[in-house]
Amino acid sequence: MNCPNCGAPLFPGEPRCRKCGAPSNWNPATTLTPIQPTPEPVPQQPVEVQPKKSNSKVFIAIIVLIILVLVAIVLLIVSMNNSNKKEKGKKECDCTSQQPAEQPATKFSIAVGKFVYSIPISFATKVEDGYLKIMDRAENPTWFMTLTAQEVNFDSVTTLSNDEIQKVFLDKGATTVTVNNQTVNGKPYLVVNCVLEGNNVLYAYTKANSTSTFVASITTVDNTFGASYLNTLNTILSASTLDETQYGFGINALLPNQIFAS
Repeated sequence: MNCPNCGAPLFPGEPRCRKCGAPSNWNPATTLTPIQPTPEPVPQQPVEVQPKKSNSKVFIAIIVLIILVLVAIVLLIVSMNNSNKKEKGKKECDCTSQQPAEQPATKFSIAVGKFVYSIPISFATKVEDGYLKIMDRAENPTWFMTLTAQEVNFDSVTTLSNDEIQKVFLDKGATTVTVNNQTVNGKPYLVVNCVLEGNNVLYAYTKANSTSTFVASITTVDNTFGASYLNTLNTILSASTLDETQYGFGINALLPNQIFAS
């Protein structure tokens, strides 16, 4: 504030100017600015901060989800495999049931010399001294057959006369010699029936191959013969095969080698 008379500065509340003494005309009501009280600060409400979700929980949730998916895939694969196995087993079972039952064997093979013979299982066999011995399967067999192969051409045998063949057997001690030719299922046989040492013996000769002749001798317990024995022999010989890896022949049965000379 300044003095209204001289303009000197006045201190607040001074009634007169210190310099000129003039009244200062100080009016506290007009010259003083009342001090406004400072309002108390209004406390602010704290802002609620939402807590952030933990990243670890999210990671765990993802891992769990992946595991569940993998387990579901594994269970699906196992289920499909089991289904396929059942279906395959069913098909195999159906195929097996549709297949005809295996037929039991009715024959067996046996090799003697260079030939393989097919023998009905109802007969018994034995190989001895180059001969194949065949008999019926019984505790006391009723018939016996001895079979071998001679390295002689069968066509040369058929050129011999009945008298020549009878003479050979008579010279060997046989009696009551009969000779005849028979055909069994298209296969020719030279058949000689004779008695040797009181036993009735049937000899049969037939072609084995171009260089060999089958020779069979048949005896029976009751010394009688029928067509069945020659049919049995023909069944065996017709099923025989030549084994080129085997060699060797049996001993000539009664007919000497010079008779078989080609």
